[in-house]
Amino acid sequence: DPSSLTRAIVEGVDPSGRTLAATMPRYPLEPSHARALVAYLTTLSSAPSPGVGSDTIRFATIVSESVPDARRKAFLDVLARFAADKNAGTRYESRRRARPPWDMESDYIRYRNWALDVWTLSGPRETWPSQLAAYYAKSPVFAVLSGLVTGPWRPIHDFCEASRVPCLFPITDQPELEPVQYTLYLTRGVTLEAEALAMHLAAESPRSPVV
Repeated sequence: DPSSLTRAIVEGVDPSGRTLAATMPRYPLEPSHARALVAYLTTLSSAPSPGVGSDTIRFATIVSESVPDARRKAFLDVLARFAADKNAGTRYESRRRARPPWDMESDYIRYRNWALDVWTLSGPRETWPSQLAAYYAKSPVFAVLSGLVTGPWRPIHDFCEASRVPCLFPITDQPELEPVQYTLYLTRGVTLEAEALAMHLAAESPRSPVV
């Protein structure tokens, strides 16, 4: 239960009162921090994460039909090649997963082939959330890898945050800065550029009227 788990973590004592071996580290946490840690641990599941199978881990990337064909092809070709190279590098490890040596089992059991889905968004932007939900319901993914759409990233951002799907480095000039829990942006886009420009203009013309 929460109290005995906290005692084991903080004091190194199991539920029967036995002191755990010295190899079990003790963590001198503040009571509020210990409660937060135990609360987090109770949210974890023994079931696999969405998109993770016994031998395959599934990802998606997101593009919109409005992206020019040449740019969309260049973007998708890079991701497809990366996934292919990744799978080529694990072809022997996948074989070893079935009968690993006892001292390597924990290493080989982690190897999985990558499957990359392309979620193509079409039509009005207000329909994108329902399209994303349909894609995810049909084939859940572990994470969204990058992505390329015209205009703000907001519809995809909101979907990933609400669905708790990690989204890594989407290509967008208009990222959503807050709240961000599941999306990792490469830059702050036009917001960063605007701040840099404002600092430059202020330094160059400190007495000019404010616009």
